[in-house]
Amino acid sequence: MPRGSGDNDNAKTCSIKTARVKAHWKDGIGKMSDIAKENRPALTLADPPGKRLQRQGGPGRGIWWLLGLQVVCLTGIGYQLANRSERAETAGVAGQPAQLRDVALALEGRSLSRAAAEAWQAYLRSEPATSERANLLYRIGRLYLEAEEYNAAVVALVEAEQLAVDDPALQEKIGPRIVDCLRRLGRYGEVGRELSRQVEVGSAAEDRGAVLATFAGESFYEADLDRLIERTVDRALALQGGSGLGVAREQGLKQYQSPQARQQMLQQLLQRELFSRRARDLKMDSQAEFVDNRRFLETELLASRFLNSQLEKIQPTDVDLESYYSAQQTTYRQPETASLTVLWCTDPEAAQVQVKQIASVDDFRQAVAASDTAAEMTRFEVSRGQDHPQLGDVSAVFALEVESWTKEPGSGAGKSWLALLESKTPGRLPPLSEVRSRVAADYGLRKRQELLQELLADLMKRYDVQILAGPQGPSAPAAAETNRESQKSE
Repeated sequence: MPRGSGDNDNAKTCSIKTARVKAHWKDGIGKMSDIAKENRPALTLADPPGKRLQRQGGPGRGIWWLLGLQVVCLTGIGYQLANRSERAETAGVAGQPAQLRDVALALEGRSLSRAAAEAWQAYLRSEPATSERANLLYRIGRLYLEAEEYNAAVVALVEAEQLAVDDPALQEKIGPRIVDCLRRLGRYGEVGRELSRQVEVGSAAEDRGAVLATFAGESFYEADLDRLIERTVDRALALQGGSGLGVAREQGLKQYQSPQARQQMLQQLLQRELFSRRARDLKMDSQAEFVDNRRFLETELLASRFLNSQLEKIQPTDVDLESYYSAQQTTYRQPETASLTVLWCTDPEAAQVQVKQIASVDDFRQAVAASDTAAEMTRFEVSRGQDHPQLGDVSAVFALEVESWTKEPGSGAGKSWLALLESKTPGRLPPLSEVRSRVAADYGLRKRQELLQELLADLMKRYDVQILAGPQGPSAPAAAETNRESQKSE
C-alpha cells in the first residue's frame, strides 16, 4: 500500500475516534448536570426518603462512564504509537541485508572464517528467498571447514546439497567437502555410506569405495576399513575405561588419517583375519586354555562396559570447566620462553677462547657459521625453570638482554656451549578458550577418579565385601629358599 494512502486512513480513524469521544463527553456532562439537580435538597413532603436514596446512586455510574472513555482514548493513542514504531522498525530492517553482505565479505577477506560464516548466515536469515541460497550455504560450509567447525560445516553443506538439485556442478563440489568433514569428525562409517550415496549406481565395488583386498571369495572395501578403524579405537578405549572421553577418541582416530597408517591397519587386519581363520580350522577355539582366556576377557569387557556406562554421566558444563580452570591456573600457566642461537665448543677452554674473540652479535653469528660443529642444531627454544634435553641447565640465559650472549660456557650433550639470546617471550596464562580441550580432558580424568572411588565403595557395600587382610609378600623362609635356588642357578 502507498505511504500516502496509509496516512489518510490513519487520519480518518483518528477523526472518527475524536468525534465519538466528544459525543460521549457531552453525554457525560449532561448526566452530571442531571445528577447535580437531583442532589438539591428536597423541601417538599411529596418525596419520601427512600426515593432520594435511590437517586443518590447516579454519580457512581457517571464516573464509570468517564473512566471507560479515558481507556478508549488511551488505547487509540497506544495503537497509533505502536503502528508508527513498527513502520520505523520495518524500514530499518529493510536496509540490513546489504550491510550484512558487506560485513561477511570483509570478514572473509581478513581470513576470519568462523565470523564470516556467521555473518553469511545472518544475511540468509534477512534474505531467506535469495536465489543464491545454495551457493551461499556451500560457502558457509567451506568457511566452517576452514575454521575446523566440522559439525556446523556438515549442516550447511547438506542443506546446500538439498537445494542444489538442479546444479550438478555445485553438487560435485559439495560432495567431497562433506566426506572431508566426516573424516575430520572421525565418522569413518558415515564416510563409507556417504561415498556409497554420492557415487552413481554402477558397480557394487564403486558404491563402497575401492576394493582394498579379496580373500576367500570376499572383497574388502575402503568403507569397511573406515568402520574397522572406528571399532578398533572404540574397543581400545573401552578396555582402558575411557570411551567417554571425546578428546581421547579424536586423537586415536587421527592416528589413522595418513595413507601409511591406513595401509598398516589393512595389513594388520588381513593378518588377524587369516590367522584366526586358520586357528578355527585347527579347533584351537575349543582348547581349555583358550576358553579360560576368553572368560577372563569377557569379565574385563563386562567390567569396562559397566564403567563406561557410568562415565557417560560425566558431562561437564561451562560452569564446571570455568571453576576447574580457575582452581588449576598454575597448571595451565605457560612459562617464559627464550629463543637461542648456540655456539658449540669441544670443551670449556675452547669456549673461553671464543668468548675473548666475540665482541658483537655479528661476531657471534660468524663464529657459529665457521664452527666445526656448524652442521649441528644451533637454534633452540627453552623455557624458564626447565632443563633442556640437549643444553641442560639454561637458567643463565634468562638473565641476559636480547642480543647479548653468555660469558660462561654451559654444558650439555657432552660438549660446552655459548648462547646468544635472540628473543624472549614472557610467561602468560592462556584464556580458557585457548586450552579448553585440555581443561576438559583434565576435568574428565579427575571426575573419573572420583567416580571410580564412589562406585567401588557403593558396590562393596552392595555385595557385602570385607577385606580381612592385605596381600602379603612371601614368608621369610620361602624368600630365603627362593634366593638360594636363584644363586644355585647362577
